[in-house]
Amino acid sequence: MPTKVFYNGTQVTGEPFVSRSFQPVDYGNRWGMAETVTLNGVVTGVYKPLIGYPDHDNDAGNAGGQETKPTGLTHFITDVFKTNFQSLQVKEGNTVYYDWPSAVVESVDFEESKWGIGSPVKYTVKLKSNDIFSSHPVLEPSDSYSFTENEDGTVDVTHKVSAKGIKTGSVSPFERARQFVDQYVGVDHYESTWLSSPYFVTNKKPTLLSRSENVNRLEGSYSVTEIYKYYKDSNNTSACSECENNQWQGDAQNFSNEDQCRAYYGCALTTPYLKTVKINQNKNASDEFNTVNYDVEYKGGLDDSNSIQNLRTVVNTETSSTHRTYEKEIAQELLGSSSLHNKVYQVSISLQEDDAANKLSVKTVYQTGDTPLTNPYFDYKVDLSKDEITDICTYSINGELKSFGNLETKKSLLKNFKDANYETIETYLHGKITSSKAFEVFGNETCANCDNGRWADNYASLTACRTAQGCTDRVVNPYPKTLKWNENPNKATISLNAEFSDADYVANSVNAKYAVSVTSSKGLYKELPSANVEGLFVLQDLNCQTATNTKVTVNGDAPHKGPHVNTFDSNYKTADILALETLRSLKDAVIDEIVPNDPKYYNNNSLYSYAREKVEESDDTQFPYTFSINEGYLHTPTTNNSDVLDKFKFGNELGFTSNITNYQRPDGYKFGY
Repeated sequence: MPTKVFYNGTQVTGEPFVSRSFQPVDYGNRWGMAETVTLNGVVTGVYKPLIGYPDHDNDAGNAGGQETKPTGLTHFITDVFKTNFQSLQVKEGNTVYYDWPSAVVESVDFEESKWGIGSPVKYTVKLKSNDIFSSHPVLEPSDSYSFTENEDGTVDVTHKVSAKGIKTGSVSPFERARQFVDQYVGVDHYESTWLSSPYFVTNKKPTLLSRSENVNRLEGSYSVTEIYKYYKDSNNTSACSECENNQWQGDAQNFSNEDQCRAYYGCALTTPYLKTVKINQNKNASDEFNTVNYDVEYKGGLDDSNSIQNLRTVVNTETSSTHRTYEKEIAQELLGSSSLHNKVYQVSISLQEDDAANKLSVKTVYQTGDTPLTNPYFDYKVDLSKDEITDICTYSINGELKSFGNLETKKSLLKNFKDANYETIETYLHGKITSSKAFEVFGNETCANCDNGRWADNYASLTACRTAQGCTDRVVNPYPKTLKWNENPNKATISLNAEFSDADYVANSVNAKYAVSVTSSKGLYKELPSANVEGLFVLQDLNCQTATNTKVTVNGDAPHKGPHVNTFDSNYKTADILALETLRSLKDAVIDEIVPNDPKYYNNNSLYSYAREKVEESDDTQFPYTFSINEGYLHTPTTNNSDVLDKFKFGNELGFTSNITNYQRPDGYKFGY
């Protein structure tokens, strides 16, 4: 019984000779065997197709099927092998000697011929069949990783999985390829299934950034390419004793999940993420603080369904007051130590969230300075103006309280400032002026051995140096002439404006002034009638003078605010009592100068010509504690008191005229004439 060859259930004509060859298929190990089957046969050039076989003859007139075509049975050979992945069998009767269930037709060749009718034509058909030992019926499988180390400390990882499928049963080649690729997609190089770590690149757990696929259904091939990234110096070890093994559930912080706990304690999250930081510092010689732009981008893996939520947890933790991660990183990079984070404070922050890309972007602006910025600071300037006639300097201070943080933080800092300085704001502003360069350089008297920092060589302070060198310190009145407090509680801002001067002042009182009114002595004359001429009168000089009338008036106020408003002295005297006593002391000091209680200041030190009598005294008080004190005296002239003349100029610049000071009767005086 002859041996026959069948492909897809159709006998192959020409009784082909069958030959086989084998080639191992290795992908790391022996994957399978690739078998090539070659059919060599001969067909004649006679071909009489029957009607109704449209692939062979479409001519309805050839109903008898007697037409002979020059191509012969070669047409039949090409028709048989026009499909792939069909069974190829070698049979003898009903006995199957060889069976290839899914053969691929690689080529159908005919020898060169003139194709005469009835002439024999040799053909060769090559088919390929794969005997795959692996559980994956695919060819050209690939599961590769490539590592690229970048200058910024990151490592890019490219993971590519691909295969070419083999049709088995009813499953298509493409489906077989896809099934194989899907088993390896998403398995990164850090997992335990990875055979080994890279040799030259630090190995860390990566974050999946992108995934792409390539489909070729005609060839039955499928591939997926994944891009990962990680930082060489990242902390992505999974150990976290405070949070793992459900420890986070009993933590005092009441975390809602393990990743929130891990973020709080600085551990790696269960799913890694990328954090990219960009720092830009702007320095200006005229600014007290440096401005820092701190931009952060958080990128979660595409395979992490909770990525955005986890990133929110990280951002909330790093920006919290208990962690101050951004401030510490800025301090480390720009100030040399993370412990100086109290000199870094936030001015503004904005956040942009891209849920589809699993990305959070944070843009912040910070300020850095030489002093800690956790407390507010008073940003001010001092202006100086000087009256060259009176030699009185006026200092104007204008400034704004600046603080950092969110609105609630600023409100809290504003409240703390007011609690500490509201009752003593005059003292606070006065201290800013007396420590300013405007006062030290222009307002105070020059002192060559102490100015421009020279005092630091031998003295503890500028004041101590000036005292030792005999330089005069000008004193700025601690009570402001004007004070303006402008507060915006909604924005948590305060602006302060005040004006001080170095004019003379009296402690414990404000607006202290005194006035001296003197009515000088004058001669007394009396009108007398003539003894012998009716209607004639003469003026008689009584040879005496009226007493000098001197009145002293002192006005002033008690401080309504400031360092004395709620204080008492050792005798528990309140601010208004202290002010009244101070003004009375001022009045007594003026009286002692104007109307001394000592005969030597009156009329050439003559005891007999000395007279001094208080004729008026009053204390007037008007709430809130405005005082007016008056005291008046009748007394003999004090014009011979040169000390008094030096302090108080009455009459002309040289003193009173001689006819007032000389009140004794002249020689030869005749009474009545």
